Amino acid sequence: MSGELEVLDQVRKSLRSEPRVRPAGEPIHLSYRDGELLMEGEVDHIAGKKLALERAARVPMVARIIDRLHVRPATPMGDGEIRDR
Repeated sequence: MSGELEVLDQVRKSLRSEPRVRPAGEPIHLSYRDGELLMEGEVDHIAGKKLALERAARVPMVARIIDRLHVRPATPMGDGEIRDR
């Protein structure tokens, strides 16, 4: 197993071991290269996002995290609704 695949496997295991990290719909997409971990996707709440980032940061060989995680809105709104509020 290459170093990149091993790091990704460790991050995935770490995320799965924390039940409060719940992806909203699709799983969290991960990619790793030269010490940088890219995390993309949507989670259910801000605490889940923070925990996901903390868990990933604990994995050896992850020197930097590019955070593209988003928190699913409690009430989905379009641009017009957001503007009006």
